[in-house]
Amino acid sequence: MKIIKKKTLIDEKVDHQFARELKIQFFLNHPNIVSLYGFFDDETNFYMMLEYAIDGHLFGILKEQKRFTEE
Repeated sequence: MKIIKKKTLIDEKVDHQFARELKIQFFLNHPNIVSLYGFFDDETNFYMMLEYAIDGHLFGILKEQKRFTEE
């Protein structure tokens, strides 16, 4: 479950982009992309039900392999 605060999206003016990307991800089906099983919201947050990524975040994996840095 991924939780995103609505206020953050609105403050950074990416709420429309988030909605578009959410719709796109919902229909994607690829072994290298985490599946989105569903989503819902309440007054303050968006909730995304995602496939469990057993190996963790991509950033962490790339950083361990020294293929990506924070710089």
